[in-house]
Amino acid sequence: MSQYHYLVAGFPDISLDDNKLQLTYTAFIEELLRSFSGRDADLLRLFRLDYDNENLLSWINNKEAEFHPLGLISPEDLKEQMELLDYDERAPLKGIPPYFLTFLREWKSEQLEAGKEKKRLTELYYDYVGQAPNKFVREWFEFELNMNNILTALNCRKYRLPVAGQIIGNNAIAESLKISTVRDFNVSELFSEMDSLLAIADEENLLEREKMIDRLKWDYLDEHSVHYYFSVEVLLVFLIKLKSLERWLSLDPKSGEESFRSLVNSLRTSVRMPADAHIK
Repeated sequence: MSQYHYLVAGFPDISLDDNKLQLTYTAFIEELLRSFSGRDADLLRLFRLDYDNENLLSWINNKEAEFHPLGLISPEDLKEQMELLDYDERAPLKGIPPYFLTFLREWKSEQLEAGKEKKRLTELYYDYVGQAPNKFVREWFEFELNMNNILTALNCRKYRLPVAGQIIGNNAIAESLKISTVRDFNVSELFSEMDSLLAIADEENLLEREKMIDRLKWDYLDEHSVHYYFSVEVLLVFLIKLKSLERWLSLDPKSGEESFRSLVNSLRTSVRMPADAHIK
């Protein structure tokens, strides 16, 4: 495995409480692209697929949509791939992950339920990154998936929305979230941070709640990267932290409130709300 002594040694110290960046997320990705090759470059790509997912969802609704610059798949790539969908023997075009083909075939054949496109693509994405050839990366994406599912379930419960249809995947935690009615959804033994998430769900200050979520992520990353020193894992940890920090520096109380309202509204539109259900 490659070692990156000079990159790690040059890290600036970063904290969630920082009020300015010494290094941007985009600049750091560009530095990694210059340094990575082979398997390490493939791992970095997994952390950019969320931008490609975002671009794909925009593209199926508007072929002229502007793409996020950190995505690696172009509109031309998607157009060409769509034209090849009828040829089942064809592998994905170079640079296009296999789960894109699955999604595009389902979308083209109208198998996807309206309004569920993002959920389906997210399911396929986590299935794909969950097979990464790197233990740390697999475990990080599993942690992220489980945490997001639990927070979604807690939000659904708080606003009296059905839970099952909002949960991504079918691992043990996902299945328990879909059916359990007890306070911790019977997942405390499977997810050691469950008590922290319950406390986060009770936090009324929306921005503080978001920051608590990111602190939990940072704590996880620190704990699970302690035995890595100058390897690709350390660089990926820094990349994840830098992304969250950059997001925080772009937020203000109004945008934080709007982001949370948008989340709840997206849950509402995917189910039939009871007449008396409302956000307080």
